[in-house]
Amino acid sequence: MTGVTMTVTLDDRAARARLRVLVGRMENPAGFYRNVGDAIVDSTKENFQAESAPDGTPWAPHAPSTIRQRIRRGQVPITKLRSNSFGQTLYNQLNARPSAEGVTVGSPMPYGAIHQLGGTIQRKARTGRLFGRENVSVRAYTITIPARPYLGLSEEDEQTIINIADDWLGAE
Repeated sequence: MTGVTMTVTLDDRAARARLRVLVGRMENPAGFYRNVGDAIVDSTKENFQAESAPDGTPWAPHAPSTIRQRIRRGQVPITKLRSNSFGQTLYNQLNARPSAEGVTVGSPMPYGAIHQLGGTIQRKARTGRLFGRENVSVRAYTITIPARPYLGLSEEDEQTIINIADDWLGAE
């Protein structure tokens, strides 16, 4: 049988070198996770400024009693999670902790969880100093804090992460 044979020689050195670079990056992804963490912290701060959840849902409004209390204290009555030192500290302490396995974004402030998830705080009756007075009795009461989610990923955040991955893998 007569036939035709063709021999092709492929110079794949450049492709192999590029593949080695990609594998090396994938074996040490801490830089990628650092970039993702920075982007999510920025996005989370935007959620605070917009007073909305990552999906764009506006945060619950303040109770009328909260507005009255803030006016008495000389605070901005309508700003949520940023008008007092607790909220401002929560905002300022937002951080990302990247590692070789992933990234954690959040705040070390212990009250961050109740603002994210909402909840009820039971305050016990007590006696003590209150606003400079001595031996003031305070009855037991309950505080209900609505969820005001600030952590999470929006669709825009997800696209940002994909773009970061593309840039990170495509970098020379």
